[in-house]
Amino acid sequence: MGPTPTTHAWRLQLVWDFKHVGNFTKVARQHGTSASVVRKWVRTYEGTGDVLDKARSGRPARGLASPPVREVLKACIRDGKTCTAIVSDLQASMGLSVGRETVRKFVKANLARRLRPKKKPNLTATTKLKRVHFCRQWVDKSWASVAVSDSKIFWLCPKGVGDKRWVLFEDDPPTVPAYRSCTKVHAYAAVTKWGKTDLFVTAGTTGFKSESKGVTAKVYVKLLEEKLIPACRQLMECRPMPLRHQPWVFQQ
Repeated sequence: MGPTPTTHAWRLQLVWDFKHVGNFTKVARQHGTSASVVRKWVRTYEGTGDVLDKARSGRPARGLASPPVREVLKACIRDGKTCTAIVSDLQASMGLSVGRETVRKFVKANLARRLRPKKKPNLTATTKLKRVHFCRQWVDKSWASVAVSDSKIFWLCPKGVGDKRWVLFEDDPPTVPAYRSCTKVHAYAAVTKWGKTDLFVTAGTTGFKSESKGVTAKVYVKLLEEKLIPACRQLMECRPMPLRHQPWVFQQ
């Protein structure tokens, strides 16, 4: 009786027969398997010199819990390495042979969690110098005579995909209302040392009658002249007497 399919001897027989026949399909017919299986073990033998299975995952090996190995794992994680790369590092530096899935499970349970990287401005040396120059330029500025304005769009319904939550296997996933059209409010306002203005609704607001869908130069100038600047002027009149008649700055 010949070797049982999938055993080590059977795989070696596939490789041996291919060396003599030189055709994947013919060898597959002889052994009652597919050409892809023959090709797989021939390629494995050519790459590793054997036809052994790759290391499989199982319960976390005790060796991963030792302090030296944990330090290697932490260093690899801080370097942003994948589990496959960590397996190679453990084999090379510690002589520890474990599977990729074993490493993943151990790291997830004991060392780290998967998060999306936070976006952070790339502060080059030039950018830092510009920011320092800006701060020095304005550090002695009297903010008692400055009005700072800004705008924001307020969505009056939930936006985005929402947060993840735990759900029992036997329960149905939770649902939230789906909105085809969401009401939004586009508003401008300003703040000073002496108070803040009202919110001034403008173009871009749902149901707001305007000559354009968004804030154009013409719409913005009209908003400044009729609402924002008069409101800021009223706040600046609240300054104490030495400052009340001095010029003030409207910062956009």
